[in-house]
Amino acid sequence: KYHSIQKRHELIDLESDNIRDYLSLGECASIAGGFGATDLSVIGLLTEALEKGRVQDVVYKGLVAATLADDYRTARQILSLYTVVCGKKYNCDEDATHFFSDPPPP
Repeated sequence: KYHSIQKRHELIDLESDNIRDYLSLGECASIAGGFGATDLSVIGLLTEALEKGRVQDVVYKGLVAATLADDYRTARQILSLYTVVCGKKYNCDEDATHFFSDPPPP
């Protein structure tokens, strides 16, 4: 349990410090998969990739990085958020991001 709490505090926010202004979508996906990123920043990344028609490439790079890091929780996070983003784009009227907001620090 301690490990998962520590991991939540170490997640990278891809929206902070203009990270996405300097890195490509694929590079951000590799960071998210290899190191872990906040749910909201992954949703933003996937939404941008979906708008640019590159969502499958971004998801693939994130999954490869998560698998190489032996982090199957992050791989599951990427797939779950991919499902939410694509479902919202094509199917949902309701804002799904509130289900994946980051928990407050302990």
